[in-house]
Amino acid sequence: ETRLDSLLGRILDCLTAAREAWQAELDGAWDPETHGRSTYWSALHPAFEPPTGRALTAADVRALCAAQTSELIDQAIDLAG
Repeated sequence: ETRLDSLLGRILDCLTAAREAWQAELDGAWDPETHGRSTYWSALHPAFEPPTGRALTAADVRALCAAQTSELIDQAIDLAG
């Protein structure tokens, strides 16, 4: 039960990061110097594991979050099943 709770928390964190990226882009607030850095996302959303060494776009963050969320959901289903 604790492992499932942890996975669900990580799923929520990844989805929250995706929403934040979407909202920043929608509001015209996306700042490549801030939002484009993996350290920004890692600090605010520890469950999200962005790649390092390259600038990120809002679309990158959303796609990466979606992929990681999908993997985490599969893990949660396997654990619950």
